[in-house]
This record gives sequence, C-alpha cells and structure tokens, in this order.
Amino acid sequence: MLPLIQATYSQQVPIVFMHSLLSYAWMMDGIISKVQKINPSWVLINCEVGNGALDTVFMTVDQQLDELSKCINNDPRTKNGFIGVGYSNGGFLMRYYLQKFNHIKAPMLRYVGISAPNGGSFCGVASDCWVLGQLPEKINDLISDNVYKSFIQSNIGPAQYWRDPYQLKAYYENSTVLAKIDNSNSINQTYKNNFMSVDKLVLFGSPKDGLIFPWQAAWFGVWAENSEQDVVLMEDREEYILDTFGLKSMNEAGRIKRIDTGLQHLEYMVNAEFAEKMLEPELRMEY
Repeated sequence: MLPLIQATYSQQVPIVFMHSLLSYAWMMDGIISKVQKINPSWVLINCEVGNGALDTVFMTVDQQLDELSKCINNDPRTKNGFIGVGYSNGGFLMRYYLQKFNHIKAPMLRYVGISAPNGGSFCGVASDCWVLGQLPEKINDLISDNVYKSFIQSNIGPAQYWRDPYQLKAYYENSTVLAKIDNSNSINQTYKNNFMSVDKLVLFGSPKDGLIFPWQAAWFGVWAENSEQDVVLMEDREEYILDTFGLKSMNEAGRIKRIDTGLQHLEYMVNAEFAEKMLEPELRMEY
C-alpha cells in the first residue's frame, strides 16, 4: 500500500480544478476567483476536457482522463503533489486519476468532490433526468436499453459510470470504469492503494441536488436493486463491507468528510458562500 504522503516543507499545495459535464473550464472561473481573492498567492490550475461541453459526453472517460492528466502533469508546479477538486463529472475524473495514476504521476494529496457521481448515477424510469429528459422519449429509451452495449460504453463518457438499478447484472459485467475502480468484480490492489494514498476525501453533496441521482452518490451511495426510491448508503454497500477499494478503511480512519451543502447542483459554481465558507477551508494544506 502506498504510504500516506507526509509534509516535507511549508507551502500551500497547488489546487487543480476540473469542470462538470456539458460545460467548459471557464465556467469554473467564478468559484476559482473567489478562492483566489482570499488567497492571492495560491496556485490554482483550471483544467479543460478537449473542447469542453460536447467532449465531456462524446469522449470516453479514459480519453477525458488523459486530457486531465496532461493538464496536471504538464504543469511543473504539481510535481510534488496537488489537491484535486472536481465538480460533478469532473469529480469522477479526479477520482479516476487518483486510483489509476497516483503511484506513477503527479500525486493527488487530497480529493475534493463537489456533487460527484462516485456511486454512479441513474435516472429516467421513476425519476426525471434533466439531460435525458430533454430528449425525445424514443431516443431516451434507446440509450437506456443499450447503455451497457460495447458501442455505447466505448463512445459515451457518462455511460461508463451509469449504474442502472434495473440492469445490475449487465452493469457489473459491462461497466468499463465505475465497476472497475470499485473493484466490484475483482481486486486491483493498485486502485485500492492509490485510493487510500490521499490524506482525506472531502465530499460535498445535497438532498436538493436535482441532477445526480441518487444525490447520495456524492457520498458513495447507490440505488438499491430495482429501485429509484431506496438508497443503499455508503456503509451498507457490499463494496464498503468487503472494503474492495479502501472506502471502509478510509472511513474508519476518519479520513472521509461528508458535507451537506443544501445546494442545488447548478448553484455550486455561482454561490459565493459555498466557495468562501465551505470549499476554501477544505483546500488549506501545506507540504
């Protein structure tokens, strides 16, 4: 297991931000500027996936991860470590970076997820999808019926963390990213060691979210099988009980912090109180 990275000298750790689905890096400017105003000397790096909005959908999660990795590792200021802050889809990418690359690339020292679908996401049967709900019903059904087919898994980024409670067998067999980094089918010890190599996980979420379903996915919760009403909370998940990727170990060590923001999903990037009173204190870390 990778040792917890210890402080060696006193300097604020650089902070890397990653934007959400269907958005661009510049949409993070508001929250970044609020943090920068409080701390003018901090190094804040704002990363972009490809050309932004459409690429967050039509690039695979692995392709998006490569873009994020280049942004991080091409900046020499991150070589001794950084804090990873990801909003929504960006939070999932940051988690993937942590588990896949933390032993071989610039190391993440702390993970901060802002309404990130760490437990996956699913909507559209009993609950209304904001994105899919804008599509014609037949297209919506086509996506839902084929989400675990190789063509969709190989071409649609969000499909790779789509956890359909009505198709869990297909999910476990065919999910190309989420089931893999959860170590649901087999244990990849590197993923587990890397997950536990940060000092802590800071998880922002809210019952008012409205875009991540269930909202507890921000805290590693998941829909119960065949339900969009019942939620299996983090501590009750099989992956937690078996500690497949280090979630139980981190929690029992007091290294997971869950924060209820009371915000809707689209409020995070424009809410000054969130940036200044909730987020900024969690970004204070020296090495």
